[in-house]
Amino acid sequence: MQEGDLVVRYTDSVLSRTSVRFSKEDRRFSHVGILWQDESEDWRVTHALPRGEGKPEVFSEALEKFLEPAIRHGYFRWKTSLEESRDLAHAAARTAKEQNLPFDRSFDLEREEAVYCTELIWRLAGVVWEKDIVPEKSLFNGRLLISMEDLLHSPYLEEIFAKL
Repeated sequence: MQEGDLVVRYTDSVLSRTSVRFSKEDRRFSHVGILWQDESEDWRVTHALPRGEGKPEVFSEALEKFLEPAIRHGYFRWKTSLEESRDLAHAAARTAKEQNLPFDRSFDLEREEAVYCTELIWRLAGVVWEKDIVPEKSLFNGRLLISMEDLLHSPYLEEIFAKL
């Protein structure tokens, strides 16, 4: 693993079963986060998840906790330099720490003040790398969104491991 890698999972939950429906063919995974190491060199994952009750919905947690509910999981790596991947990971960690972004329950790419998991990665890459890493977006109910399949099939990513 290296900083900036994406970690994906699928759990036995209503949210996972609903999320995979946004993807047309590749429905292996329903949730994504970005890896980074804290000052103790422990692996952390920053991701966006609906939690409610005043809890941050863009947050970082230990990799083990992120993977705990997973039935299957995998890792994807950027086709960039390690430095560029680290820049993205550190931007994600700062975003979780410094901003109180809510989860985007409407899955609306026009609304920048809230994000869902794939949108978080896409928006961060747009800011840090100044490029659209998901040139092909899905149309769902007449609205563009970034499905897990759209993100994971990005020309900027490659799969490095999957436990199915």
